[in-house]
This record gives sequence, structure tokens and C-alpha cells, in this order.
Amino acid sequence: MGHIRVKQFNIGTSGVAAGFQFLEGPGVVLGMAVDFHASAAAGTVLTLWDGFNTSWTQLYTSTGNTDIGTTVPVRLFQNGRLIAGTSTNNTHAGLPFFDGVFANIATDTTGPQSVRLWIKPLTRKTAQFATTGSAGSAAGGVTLWTGAGILHAARVLYDPNTPATADLTFYDGTSTSGRALTAVANTNTSWTTSANQALNTTTCQDETGAALTCAANAHENDGILFYTGLHAAIAQSDALSRAVSVEALIEH
Repeated sequence: MGHIRVKQFNIGTSGVAAGFQFLEGPGVVLGMAVDFHASAAAGTVLTLWDGFNTSWTQLYTSTGNTDIGTTVPVRLFQNGRLIAGTSTNNTHAGLPFFDGVFANIATDTTGPQSVRLWIKPLTRKTAQFATTGSAGSAAGGVTLWTGAGILHAARVLYDPNTPATADLTFYDGTSTSGRALTAVANTNTSWTTSANQALNTTTCQDETGAALTCAANAHENDGILFYTGLHAAIAQSDALSRAVSVEALIEH
């Protein structure tokens, strides 16, 4: 992992909306360059999707016919959840995706449009685990990775019977005895769209050791570092055989 691929395709023909599958599998879109056709209309819409068509999760959208990043490629960013599990006022470097990258040109199209994406493949780990114990205090977990890496993003699907008191935590290690990396407390709401689940740390410094305000869009980062492994666990739940399904995007 960690190598960067650059993929370029000409999408669409005159007056026809069209799309192209840039990559199948997990990764992160780091940047982009788009050379629009000389006669492309101002209403031309470019979208990127996590998946295989426009029915999947949207990662990016822009409208216009002005070239993007043809001199210096543009870097792409998205909102990310903070280490405490909130989803406001911080920025994740790149657009993480779980299933693939599909680009689409629509609306007032005159083409083709030349689209180039810088993509870093990632590893996706998926697991489902049960919880055991009494109602309101049941717990369970699973180790998603052993060794060091970066957690870029996650998707979480709770059992419909999970109580609102449930706490989900990612740990550095192979059990709940490791350091807590990010926690989502008192919720049974599934993370249903990958575009909202990029994960960030709030702990950053510059080269002089001065603290940086990573959580206020002043600085961005590409995820949460872990040292010995990645373990997901739930507490304060009910006993359920399929309590949580977790997907994690990992760079190693």
C-alpha cells in the first residue's frame, strides 16, 4: 500500500451524459485535474462516487466548464469526524472510498472531458461481532488489524435493537486495554454514508513543536495513526448476536 496511481480517461461525447469506473476497490482520491472540452456548457456537472454508478455514495460534485488543476493539480478534502466522534469543523486530506471510484459527467455536456485522478489504494477490513452481558451493559469487540498503520475512514452498521446508550470505540492494539483512538458515545445511529466518515486526529504540531489547531480547518490530516493494531469495541449495549458491522480503511 501507499503507492499512488494516476488514472486519466476522456468521459462523454457531445451532448451525452456518461461515466467511467476509475478504480474498483478501496482507497483515497488525493487530487484531480480536469480539462473541459472547449465547447462544454457552464452547466456541466462533474461528480465522483464511492461505488460503481450514480446510485452509490457521492464523494464530490462541481458545476462549471472552467478547467480544474490543469496547471497544478488540485488537492481534494472533505469534512471528517473528530477523534471524539463529532463531524464538524475539521478537514480530512483526500476523499476516502470503500468500493471504487466512479466519475460522471452530466447535464449540459459537450465532450469529451478529460478527467485525471490521483488515487492511493488502501486496505479495507470488515468484521461483524456480537455483544454479551445484561441489557444496557453488554459489550463486545473485534481486532481489525495487527501492526501499525493509519485509520483513514470507517463505516458502522448497528443492529436495529442496539440501545441509544451504546458507546463505540476504536483502540490502538488488539483489545480494549489499548489507547482509545476515537469514540462515538451514546448512539445507535449507523454511519450510513462513507462520505461522512473520514477520521481525523486533533493532536498536531509544527516543526518547532508548537501545537496546531487541527480541528478548526486551519490544518488538515489524513487520519489517525495507530501503533500495535486496530480494535473496535462496543459497550453499554444489549446482548445481540450481530451487534455491529464495522468496515475500516487502513494505510499500512
